[in-house]
Amino acid sequence: MSLSKIGGALYKEKRWSVLGYFGSGAMAYLSPGVLFAFSAYLLSKSALKPGILTLGVAIGSVRFFAVARGASQYGERLIGHGLVLEYVSRVRVALFESLSKVVPHRLTPGLFGDLMAALNGDLEEVQSLLLRLVGPILSALVAALVAVVIAFTFSVMFGVVTLVVLAVMGVLAPWLFYGTYRRHMDKSTGIRSQVYRSASSVAETFSERRLLRDRDVLVENLLEGTSRLGSAQILIGSGQIAMASVEALVEVVALVATTYLGVVQIESHHLGTVYVAVVPFLLLGTLEGLSSVAVEISHWLSASPSIQRLDQMLSFQSRELTSCQLELSGQGPLDLEIDDVYFSYPQSERPVLEHLSLCLNGGEHLLVSGRSGSGKSTLASLILGGRLPTLGEVRLGGLSTRGLSEETISERVGYLGPEPYIFNATIRANLLIAAPTATPWELEEVLSKVGLTDWLRAQSGGLDERISMSSENISSGERQRIAISRVLLRKSWTLVFDEPTSNLDDENEKLVVELINELFADASVVAITHSELFAYKYRYDKRLEL
Repeated sequence: MSLSKIGGALYKEKRWSVLGYFGSGAMAYLSPGVLFAFSAYLLSKSALKPGILTLGVAIGSVRFFAVARGASQYGERLIGHGLVLEYVSRVRVALFESLSKVVPHRLTPGLFGDLMAALNGDLEEVQSLLLRLVGPILSALVAALVAVVIAFTFSVMFGVVTLVVLAVMGVLAPWLFYGTYRRHMDKSTGIRSQVYRSASSVAETFSERRLLRDRDVLVENLLEGTSRLGSAQILIGSGQIAMASVEALVEVVALVATTYLGVVQIESHHLGTVYVAVVPFLLLGTLEGLSSVAVEISHWLSASPSIQRLDQMLSFQSRELTSCQLELSGQGPLDLEIDDVYFSYPQSERPVLEHLSLCLNGGEHLLVSGRSGSGKSTLASLILGGRLPTLGEVRLGGLSTRGLSEETISERVGYLGPEPYIFNATIRANLLIAAPTATPWELEEVLSKVGLTDWLRAQSGGLDERISMSSENISSGERQRIAISRVLLRKSWTLVFDEPTSNLDDENEKLVVELINELFADASVVAITHSELFAYKYRYDKRLEL
């Protein structure tokens, strides 16, 4: 799956809407040129005292294209916004479907929330790009081609000049701008990222830095980065001003050239006097739609990284192995066997895990502890099928994970990481992700089991109250309990908890451990932690130190 494939599928389904969008857009960009041309014709013709019918046709044409301009602009926005929002919603669904079966156990713990937030920002970039650049450019180019055809009907020279001028404005100028300033835009994007990181470092280390008596290196780096970013932006802005000046010069040259050609055509009796201003004004109105193309290219440059990231995420597929045909039988807790497992990341000098063996019977609890970097999260990924052992076997219910797809494993094995993601949606929607057919009574019951009844009653909207990662009405401990509610709704009897309390204070950590002990007493559980408090409170049958 990719952005282009999603766009192609949308086009096939709504071909006429897409054509209507570009057609109304082309009319919106062509109308000013035709309006100017008829106005010039009307003014010239009026001096010759034409008949009332001729004047009526000319006046009616001016009025028609004036109304057509407004109507087509409205139609372009109405149809275009609807199509773009539909496209973005399909991309959002495709992203979730692509990532849901492999995230977050393939990612660094704590990265899932950041990833979702970043992808939402990328989608906004793409949405802005489609509305401000892609649609308008295609519509403007269609309008330009029509204007060229009209100019050729007057004379070949008019057509050639119009074609050259529109090609310079619509193709050459944007290409030059893109080629000249792409490196500067890329540099600006990199500097901006450094500035954001520096600003975050300054904010997060305030309590430590206030003790400094000498140079504050972090603040100096922030000031230096801000200065560099400002210089880069000034350079890009100067380029945009230069490009606008070039475009203005091209417009002046185009008007002078077409007017001169008109005079020559009149002198040679190849053109009537009333038409001398028609082509120059047609060209002037058409250039209005193309004049912003070169400047808008900067939006393409800034959106390019977003497009690349989204395409990468859309192609983030689960393991494609022809041997993944096995199915886990039964409904209860699964046995877990790890048989002399050796695992090493590509290009890594040292193995993360070696000669690891253990056996966990269905319904038993395993505590995995160890220092940072010892391979705890790698072990979680091996159990969940996100990675395969370099040597040895990992078995669930007696079946090797080499023959089980990630989808099959995810149906039987639940997962809870350190930073569960709360979608910007209602409480109900955040729970129905785990069980789409759950009733309101079941949702309230599961919230009661994790101790969130009073919290739910405090929400004015009840289950329909909106929450998100940044909501003030939900704490980190409450987020983790909502995540536990999702696990309960999935009715998984085999579970992997990977640092589930690393972002909690002591009080909430005790509460979460007690919930795990109580709610999943009969399940097969692998609990991974570096917390001494968790290890002390957690009731486990076996322990593995990595």
